Amino acid sequence: MDDNNTNYINNNFNQDVREKLSVFYDCMISMSSDTGFNKFFVRSRSHLMVTVLVASRYTDFFSFEKLCNKIPNNVASRSTIKSILDDGVKQNYYDKNECPEDRRIQLYKLSSENFKFIEDWVGKQHHIFK
Repeated sequence: MDDNNTNYINNNFNQDVREKLSVFYDCMISMSSDTGFNKFFVRSRSHLMVTVLVASRYTDFFSFEKLCNKIPNNVASRSTIKSILDDGVKQNYYDKNECPEDRRIQLYKLSSENFKFIEDWVGKQHHIFK
């Protein structure tokens, strides 16, 4: 392949990537400027990761310890994860229950209304990056 063809392919690829990133950026700005769950979800990298993990177990609950084990310490500390969960429960974004086998264990899942939002968000990401 000659240099002209390589440059043409690279320019088209770069244009496609730039357009996708621009749409993604606009989506994230819109969400962070919003209120409620949208803003909570994208407040920080830690908020996004905790929420995505909790949503990944929609029919089940995620324990605090399992979340802490899944998220690296350099991404979010135990206290950060706990504060995100507490805030999410307080705002009714997450549901919290005691483990029936061990009442010391708190279990979390995303509320059904917010799970629908996550489904829509995943669909948008798929559409943007397909």
